[in-house]
Amino acid sequence: MFMNRFRFVLATSFLLAGSMFGAQAGVVSYNTEAAFDAATTGLTSYDIPLPLSGVFQDVSTSFAIGPITFGATRLLLWNDGGYGVGQTYLAGAQSDLTASLSGATAVSFQLGTYTGPDSVDIYVNGVFVTTVTESAGHPSSLFIGFTDTVPITEVTFHNQSLFLDHEAEMDVLNFAVGTSTVVSPVPEPITLSLFGVGLVGAAAMRRRRKAQG
Repeated sequence: MFMNRFRFVLATSFLLAGSMFGAQAGVVSYNTEAAFDAATTGLTSYDIPLPLSGVFQDVSTSFAIGPITFGATRLLLWNDGGYGVGQTYLAGAQSDLTASLSGATAVSFQLGTYTGPDSVDIYVNGVFVTTVTESAGHPSSLFIGFTDTVPITEVTFHNQSLFLDHEAEMDVLNFAVGTSTVVSPVPEPITLSLFGVGLVGAAAMRRRRKAQG
């Protein structure tokens, strides 16, 4: 009976420990600039340089500005009333738009669309976070920001509409990077105590088995 209870306490303590050390604030998304600004510090904003003339400029498969490198099968710089960098909607060249960076724990984007409404799935560091819907009409823009307790290395935009309608498109008008002020939760003392009990118990069980052997 005693050993059964002991094993139960031991198992419970390790489960709590696992949740304690695995706990992180994780990725948090923001749909307003005010909320994002309140959770960050040291923000630097970057505007996408538009072509001097013409509706768009082909910039191949990657385009770097500041700390972010945008990538897609084929990237275009749009200048049809104030838009930025986006992936092509031409048949056979559709792809996700990626934004690669290093060192930042906070990043935000202003997204635009000429066609709309477009539904865009967004992944941060390879993990799905949210789906946003850009408004129809031109011009239109939508704010989305993210913070994490670990560096954000890649943000991927999967425009659902792009693969359904060859004339759907999504652009990044501007972006900002900085440092998140959101911290991981601190373990409560009772959780630490239970974890300690589990460690002591595990050592005792090993000594008991060794003595019996």
